[in-house]
Amino acid sequence: DATVWTSDDEDAEDGDSQNYVISFGDNDQGVCSDIPPPSPSGKDWTCEDQKGWGKCSERWMWDNRYCETTCGFCGRNESPY
Repeated sequence: DATVWTSDDEDAEDGDSQNYVISFGDNDQGVCSDIPPPSPSGKDWTCEDQKGWGKCSERWMWDNRYCETTCGFCGRNESPY
C-alpha cells in the first residue's frame, strides 16, 4: 500500500506542490518513503530523475533514505553498499 503526501512549497511558483509517495514496508523506520533529495533553487527534480541519472547506486541516497521506493531500498534493513 502507498500513501501520497503533498507538500506545498512556499517558494514554488503558481501554487505548485510536490507529491511524495510513502509506502509501508519493513525498514528500521517502519515506513518507506519516496522523498527526493533537495533540489537546487528553481529545480523540481524527482526520484525518477535521480534514478535515471544513476544516483540510486550512490551510498548517500541510501544513507539519507532518499527515494526508497523508486530506488528499491524499501524493506531493506542492510545497506546494499
